[in-house]
Amino acid sequence: MYRLILLLAIACEQKSSEPSDTADTNDTNSDHTWADDSTLCGEAQLQESYCEMPSSLEVWTIKEGFSACSEGFGDTAGNWEDWRDSLVTTVNVDTDGYFEANLPAGEYGISGSSSNCFGCESVTITEGSCTNVNMSIYEPVYVDAPNIYLYPEQPTATHVRIANPQDITLSEPPYRDHQGWWSIAHPDGQLLTKHGWKDYLFYELVMDGRRFQRTEGWCATGKRAQFSIEVAMKQYGFNSNEIQDFSDFWDSEFPVTQKYTIYPQTEQLRRLSISPKPDSFLRVWFLVEDGCNADLIPPEISAFEPKGFYATEWGVMFSGGLEGPKLWVTGL
Repeated sequence: MYRLILLLAIACEQKSSEPSDTADTNDTNSDHTWADDSTLCGEAQLQESYCEMPSSLEVWTIKEGFSACSEGFGDTAGNWEDWRDSLVTTVNVDTDGYFEANLPAGEYGISGSSSNCFGCESVTITEGSCTNVNMSIYEPVYVDAPNIYLYPEQPTATHVRIANPQDITLSEPPYRDHQGWWSIAHPDGQLLTKHGWKDYLFYELVMDGRRFQRTEGWCATGKRAQFSIEVAMKQYGFNSNEIQDFSDFWDSEFPVTQKYTIYPQTEQLRRLSISPKPDSFLRVWFLVEDGCNADLIPPEISAFEPKGFYATEWGVMFSGGLEGPKLWVTGL
């Protein structure tokens, strides 16, 4: 896949499978021999057969008020910052995945990457002991073609920002210098930007796929997979133009396989800041994986009721061996 990925940023996405920011201190292989002065004793573990072991890891201090390996904090009216404060050291990783260091007592975030696989862990070092940490190295998902639509009640100057914009791999209009998108939004959804009139704001990015739910969804076969998403979009409350934009984009790009599992996502999406803040906001991303998961609960879909200034967003993610469109990154 022809993607430009800024590796460090996605390495530090919050892992939904880990309920705590504290690293596991009990499972590191006890048969490995550690140096006498090590205060950090760790093991990197590959979660996918195609992942490669990183040759080194970076150890960072954490900004006050932030959690290591977390997204920036914010909501539809908020701001965010990166959790990293200062780079403390770079730690070598051997071919078996072991790493160690002599660090002063304190709280740190440890991140690493190799090819398209990443890992990030938080750890608290105590004096005079070897603190164990396991780091999972995994492949993220590619979030393809999220489209953001804005519908003010009257022409309105709007500003849209995306948390952790360093993870963006493609955008239109170009998302430059962490400044976000400025536009004059009109009630019919048309956006006047410095790059001309746009129907919507478009971007793509990479995220930790383990954060998304895989309990509610449905199975589909062949070409009915795309059609089933379009039916669900109508049930959620997307309008006909938004559904047509989905069809126009995916008619030639939807990956081909015999069976699909589709998981609609309304939580754990990348945070957005929209100013002025919409009165109502519909956001749904669809995670699509190869094969059929038989243990599914049908999703409860409530139709969106737009109020006042409202916004909508749809997006698609592929995992489990499926790949989205192969696009070169431009305009970043």
